[in-house]
Amino acid sequence: MAEFGAAPTSWAAYLGSGHFMESVFENWESEFLQMGGYVLLTAYLVQRGSAESKPVTAEHAHTGD
Repeated sequence: MAEFGAAPTSWAAYLGSGHFMESVFENWESEFLQMGGYVLLTAYLVQRGSAESKPVTAEHAHTGD
């Protein structure tokens, strides 16, 4: 910002700025959406009986029949 003639912003001021909060929220929002998609897709594939998933009733030690 100094190249545009603006005064430098302190670290503490930046943390309280709207730009910082907007960037953090957008990042967290995308992470939550991605994780939610993984959870829903995994639940769907397990219930559907995907070849990559063990049966729901199988014990933890029994994998890959």
